[in-house]
Amino acid sequence: MSTRHMDLLIKNGLVVTCDGKRKEYRQRNLTVQDGIIREITEREIPDNRRFRRIIDASGKIIIPGLINAHTHSYVNLTRGLIDTIPMEIWMLYITASGRLLEPEENCISALLGIAEMLRSGTATCIDHLAQSYDGLEASNESVRVERNKGGYGFDDKRQALLSYTSHRFQRCSSKNI
Repeated sequence: MSTRHMDLLIKNGLVVTCDGKRKEYRQRNLTVQDGIIREITEREIPDNRRFRRIIDASGKIIIPGLINAHTHSYVNLTRGLIDTIPMEIWMLYITASGRLLEPEENCISALLGIAEMLRSGTATCIDHLAQSYDGLEASNESVRVERNKGGYGFDDKRQALLSYTSHRFQRCSSKNI
């Protein structure tokens, strides 16, 4: 490894590779630089000062980012409102209410979903936004906002996104969405 600073050291964790061989490595250290895993090693990393962030993963599992292959971002603002009705009626209600959302509300709803996915380890998602073109553009804008926060460590990006989402949500809370 080079002597320049690495972004992240995750140490003492159980690394699950999720490759074709389903390899698992106990008590390993994983180093990340520029968003790329650079090394998985069993040896002790002697100079912790080379890392911007260190996570002790003792007793924890280190896995690749999760994939959410089916989400509807416009539903995030309506979760929990009508959970007691049959699914078929719920789907009609949710689809109709999603069409009533303004672009700003679609953006906020997508941001809430992104924040939730980041907190749970989701790195990729497919959004089945079955609403208007404006809603699609607003949801895409929320993703562009997150991507344009570049240059931060992952936690800084997550915190910036959560802060941005909270600010946008407060701005629209007077709309009673």
